[in-house]
Amino acid sequence: MTNPETVTSPEPYVILATFCEKVLQEKDGVPSLIRVIDRLLAAEPPEGQAATFEIFYVAAIKSKSSLGEVKIRLRLFDDSGRPMAAKADEFVVQMSGNGRGGTVVARIELTVATPGLHWMHIEANDRLLTRTPLSVEWIPQESPNPI
Repeated sequence: MTNPETVTSPEPYVILATFCEKVLQEKDGVPSLIRVIDRLLAAEPPEGQAATFEIFYVAAIKSKSSLGEVKIRLRLFDDSGRPMAAKADEFVVQMSGNGRGGTVVARIELTVATPGLHWMHIEANDRLLTRTPLSVEWIPQESPNPI
């Protein structure tokens, strides 16, 4: 077993990174994630159109010893690796060491024309920390029964 004191990955650390359908902000500031998801299903849109989903992305970032502000950037990429928005969502998280940090909640209006595996990248101060997959699938349409 690895001694936690010998872990050398650079800070900050990602302790949570997920998509969900809803986020409740509790009175004490702690978020409650409702319906954590990694897959979206929709009827295949007509040719030339797209399906739209409203979801949330939540990322909790912590540090052991880092102090000060960290710029967190969230970028969603499509199945081919192209960014899905012209601009990334940006947040500032205050690092205060001792396992403390912050949580970012991003509301995403996702428009998808083709199914596939999409990726949310989490960057801290322009360094990729991790990425989270999100699968978008079309539900097969049943053909009408012949009379």
